[in-house]
Amino acid sequence: MVTTKRVVGDKVYTTTLLRRTYREDGKVKNETLANLSHLPAPILEVVKAGMSGQAVGVLSQDLACIRSLPHGHVAAVVGTMRSSGLTALLGSRRTRERDLQEALIAHRLLSPGSKLGLARALSPETATSTLGEVLGVAGATEDELYDAMDALLSRQEKIETALAQNTFRTVLWCSTTSPRATTRGNIAIWPGTATTGTARSASPRSSTGFCAPPGDVRWPSRSSKATRP
Repeated sequence: MVTTKRVVGDKVYTTTLLRRTYREDGKVKNETLANLSHLPAPILEVVKAGMSGQAVGVLSQDLACIRSLPHGHVAAVVGTMRSSGLTALLGSRRTRERDLQEALIAHRLLSPGSKLGLARALSPETATSTLGEVLGVAGATEDELYDAMDALLSRQEKIETALAQNTFRTVLWCSTTSPRATTRGNIAIWPGTATTGTARSASPRSSTGFCAPPGDVRWPSRSSKATRP
Protein backbone atom coordinates (compact mmCIF):
# COMPACT_ATOMS: atom_id res chain seq x y z
CA MET A 1 0.00 0.00 0.00
CA VAL A 2 1.50 3.28 -1.14
CA THR A 3 0.43 6.78 -0.10
CA THR A 4 1.52 9.81 -2.07
CA LYS A 5 0.81 13.53 -1.66
CA ARG A 6 0.62 16.10 -4.41
CA VAL A 7 0.48 19.86 -3.80
CA VAL A 8 -1.40 21.98 -6.30
CA GLY A 9 -1.50 25.61 -5.27
CA ASP A 10 -2.92 25.78 -1.74
CA LYS A 11 -4.46 22.30 -1.90
CA VAL A 12 -2.86 18.99 -0.96
CA TYR A 13 -4.13 15.85 -2.68
CA THR A 14 -3.47 12.52 -0.97
CA THR A 15 -3.61 9.29 -2.95
CA THR A 16 -3.52 5.83 -1.43
CA LEU A 17 -3.02 2.93 -3.82
CA LEU A 18 -2.90 -0.81 -3.24
CA ARG A 19 -0.08 -2.14 -5.40
CA ARG A 20 1.74 -5.37 -6.00
CA THR A 21 5.28 -5.88 -7.25
CA TYR A 22 6.15 -8.62 -9.70
CA ARG A 23 9.02 -9.60 -11.98
CA GLU A 24 8.57 -9.99 -15.72
CA ASP A 25 11.34 -10.78 -18.19
CA GLY A 26 13.89 -10.05 -15.52
CA LYS A 27 12.42 -6.65 -14.78
CA VAL A 28 10.61 -5.49 -11.64
CA LYS A 29 7.22 -4.03 -12.38
CA ASN A 30 4.38 -2.56 -10.28
CA GLU A 31 0.66 -3.09 -10.74
CA THR A 32 -2.08 -1.01 -9.11
CA LEU A 33 -4.77 -3.30 -7.74
CA ALA A 34 -7.08 -0.70 -6.18
CA ASN A 35 -7.42 2.97 -5.39
CA LEU A 36 -8.09 3.30 -1.67
CA SER A 37 -8.06 7.10 -1.52
CA HIS A 38 -11.80 7.30 -0.76
CA LEU A 39 -11.52 5.20 2.40
CA PRO A 40 -11.36 6.91 5.82
CA ALA A 41 -8.11 6.87 7.77
CA PRO A 42 -9.22 4.22 10.35
CA ILE A 43 -10.11 1.76 7.58
CA LEU A 44 -6.78 2.40 5.87
CA GLU A 45 -5.01 1.57 9.13
CA VAL A 46 -6.89 -1.74 9.32
CA VAL A 47 -5.96 -2.56 5.72
CA LYS A 48 -2.35 -1.64 6.37
CA ALA A 49 -2.24 -3.82 9.50
CA GLY A 50 -3.78 -6.74 7.62
CA MET A 51 -1.34 -6.40 4.74
CA SER A 52 1.58 -6.42 7.18
CA GLY A 53 0.46 -9.73 8.68
CA GLN A 54 -1.14 -8.46 11.89
CA ALA A 55 -4.29 -10.18 13.19
CA VAL A 56 -7.36 -8.10 12.41
CA GLY A 57 -10.78 -9.16 13.72
CA VAL A 58 -14.23 -7.83 14.53
CA LEU A 59 -14.10 -5.62 17.62
CA SER A 60 -17.29 -7.09 19.11
CA GLN A 61 -15.62 -10.51 19.21
CA ASP A 62 -13.00 -9.16 21.60
CA LEU A 63 -15.49 -7.61 24.02
CA ALA A 64 -17.65 -9.24 26.67
CA CYS A 65 -20.43 -7.71 28.75
CA ILE A 66 -19.33 -8.16 32.34
CA ARG A 67 -22.13 -6.22 34.02
CA SER A 68 -25.27 -4.33 33.03
CA LEU A 69 -27.37 -2.17 35.39
CA PRO A 70 -31.13 -1.63 34.89
CA HIS A 71 -31.94 2.00 34.07
CA GLY A 72 -35.45 2.35 32.64
CA HIS A 73 -37.36 2.31 35.94
CA VAL A 74 -34.85 4.76 37.46
CA ALA A 75 -35.32 7.19 34.57
CA ALA A 76 -39.12 6.95 34.89
CA VAL A 77 -39.24 7.60 38.64
CA VAL A 78 -36.58 10.31 38.76
CA GLY A 79 -38.09 12.02 35.70
CA THR A 80 -41.56 12.01 37.27
CA MET A 81 -40.22 13.42 40.54
CA ARG A 82 -38.56 16.27 38.71
CA SER A 83 -41.46 17.03 36.36
CA SER A 84 -43.93 17.05 39.26
CA GLY A 85 -41.84 19.62 41.14
CA LEU A 86 -40.93 17.31 44.02
CA THR A 87 -37.18 17.65 43.43
CA ALA A 88 -37.43 21.45 43.44
CA LEU A 89 -39.34 21.29 46.75
CA LEU A 90 -36.45 19.37 48.30
CA GLY A 91 -34.14 22.28 47.54
CA SER A 92 -33.89 25.18 45.12
CA ARG A 93 -30.25 24.31 44.37
CA ARG A 94 -28.63 20.97 43.86
CA THR A 95 -26.73 19.86 46.94
CA ARG A 96 -25.44 16.59 48.33
CA GLU A 97 -28.31 16.51 50.83
CA ARG A 98 -30.95 17.08 48.13
CA ASP A 99 -29.50 14.33 45.96
CA LEU A 100 -29.53 11.92 48.90
CA GLN A 101 -33.13 12.80 49.75
CA GLU A 102 -34.11 12.30 46.12
CA ALA A 103 -32.42 8.90 46.23
CA LEU A 104 -34.30 8.01 49.42
CA ILE A 105 -37.67 8.77 47.85
CA ALA A 106 -36.84 7.09 44.54
CA HIS A 107 -35.57 3.95 46.27
CA ARG A 108 -38.74 3.83 48.35
CA LEU A 109 -40.74 3.65 45.13
CA LEU A 110 -38.40 1.34 43.24
CA SER A 111 -37.38 -1.17 45.88
CA PRO A 112 -38.45 -0.41 49.48
CA GLY A 113 -35.90 -1.49 52.03
CA SER A 114 -33.55 -0.46 54.81
CA LYS A 115 -31.01 2.33 54.62
CA LEU A 116 -28.28 -0.31 54.69
CA GLY A 117 -29.89 -1.91 51.66
CA LEU A 118 -30.00 1.46 49.90
CA ALA A 119 -26.34 2.07 50.72
CA ARG A 120 -25.48 -1.25 49.11
CA ALA A 121 -27.69 -0.44 46.10
CA LEU A 122 -25.79 2.83 45.62
CA SER A 123 -22.33 1.32 46.00
CA PRO A 124 -20.52 0.92 42.65
CA GLU A 125 -19.49 -2.62 43.60
CA THR A 126 -22.97 -3.84 44.61
CA ALA A 127 -25.24 -1.44 42.70
CA THR A 128 -28.59 -2.87 41.60
CA SER A 129 -29.50 0.00 39.23
CA THR A 130 -28.18 3.28 37.84
CA LEU A 131 -29.81 5.30 40.65
CA GLY A 132 -26.52 6.24 42.31
CA GLU A 133 -24.93 7.25 39.02
CA VAL A 134 -27.95 9.26 37.84
CA LEU A 135 -28.24 11.24 41.09
CA GLY A 136 -24.50 11.47 41.71
CA VAL A 137 -24.67 9.71 45.08
CA ALA A 138 -22.85 6.51 44.22
CA GLY A 139 -20.97 5.27 47.27
CA ALA A 140 -23.13 7.14 49.80
CA THR A 141 -22.75 5.76 53.32
CA GLU A 142 -25.51 4.63 55.66
CA ASP A 143 -24.81 7.54 58.02
CA GLU A 144 -25.23 10.04 55.18
CA LEU A 145 -28.57 8.50 54.30
CA TYR A 146 -29.82 8.66 57.89
CA ASP A 147 -28.81 12.33 58.16
CA ALA A 148 -30.62 13.10 54.91
CA MET A 149 -33.68 11.19 56.12
CA ASP A 150 -33.78 13.16 59.39
CA ALA A 151 -33.64 16.44 57.47
CA LEU A 152 -36.37 15.21 55.13
CA LEU A 153 -38.67 14.10 57.94
CA SER A 154 -38.46 17.51 59.59
CA ARG A 155 -39.92 19.07 56.40
CA GLN A 156 -42.20 16.21 55.35
CA GLU A 157 -45.54 17.90 56.07
CA LYS A 158 -44.50 21.15 54.41
CA ILE A 159 -43.24 19.36 51.30
CA GLU A 160 -46.36 17.20 51.01
CA THR A 161 -48.62 20.24 51.30
CA ALA A 162 -46.70 22.19 48.67
CA LEU A 163 -46.62 19.17 46.35
CA ALA A 164 -50.36 18.71 46.65
CA GLN A 165 -50.95 22.37 45.82
CA ASN A 166 -48.70 22.16 42.77
CA THR A 167 -49.99 18.84 41.51
CA PHE A 168 -53.72 18.89 42.18
CA ARG A 169 -55.96 21.75 41.13
CA THR A 170 -58.14 23.49 43.70
CA VAL A 171 -61.56 21.87 43.69
CA LEU A 172 -64.63 24.06 44.11
CA TRP A 173 -67.99 22.94 45.51
CA CYS A 174 -70.51 24.08 42.95
CA SER A 175 -73.96 23.35 41.58
CA THR A 176 -74.50 21.29 38.45
CA THR A 177 -77.72 23.18 37.65
CA SER A 178 -75.81 26.35 36.86
CA PRO A 179 -75.93 27.37 33.16
CA ARG A 180 -72.14 27.02 33.14
CA ALA A 181 -72.18 23.26 33.76
CA THR A 182 -73.75 20.13 32.31
CA THR A 183 -74.09 16.60 33.58
CA ARG A 184 -73.70 13.30 31.81
CA GLY A 185 -74.57 10.35 33.99
CA ASN A 186 -72.41 10.64 37.08
CA ILE A 187 -70.01 13.15 35.51
CA ALA A 188 -70.19 16.92 36.03
CA ILE A 189 -68.58 18.79 33.13
CA TRP A 190 -67.48 22.36 33.72
CA PRO A 191 -66.00 24.66 31.07
CA GLY A 192 -62.63 26.28 31.54
CA THR A 193 -64.27 29.60 32.43
CA ALA A 194 -65.88 28.25 35.60
CA THR A 195 -65.11 30.50 38.57
CA THR A 196 -65.94 30.81 42.22
CA GLY A 197 -68.64 33.29 41.28
CA THR A 198 -70.31 30.62 39.17
CA ALA A 199 -70.50 28.35 42.17
CA ARG A 200 -71.93 31.10 44.36
CA SER A 201 -74.65 32.00 41.88
CA ALA A 202 -75.89 28.42 41.61
CA SER A 203 -79.20 27.25 43.03
CA PRO A 204 -78.92 26.59 46.78
CA ARG A 205 -80.70 23.24 46.47
CA SER A 206 -79.68 21.10 43.55
CA SER A 207 -77.57 18.16 42.44
CA THR A 208 -74.05 18.99 43.46
CA GLY A 209 -70.64 18.10 42.12
CA PHE A 210 -67.06 19.22 41.82
CA CYS A 211 -65.36 21.45 39.28
CA ALA A 212 -61.85 22.74 38.65
CA PRO A 213 -61.39 26.30 37.32
CA PRO A 214 -58.71 25.82 34.63
CA GLY A 215 -59.47 23.55 31.64
CA ASP A 216 -62.38 21.23 31.02
CA VAL A 217 -62.00 18.87 33.95
CA ARG A 218 -64.43 16.08 34.78
CA TRP A 219 -65.13 15.09 38.35
CA PRO A 220 -67.67 12.60 39.77
CA SER A 221 -70.90 14.33 40.79
CA ARG A 222 -73.29 13.46 43.58
CA SER A 223 -76.99 13.12 42.83
CA SER A 224 -78.20 13.77 46.39
CA LYS A 225 -79.71 17.11 47.34
CA ALA A 226 -77.38 19.45 49.15
CA THR A 227 -77.01 23.12 49.88
CA ARG A 228 -74.08 25.37 49.27
CA PRO A 229 -71.53 25.73 52.04
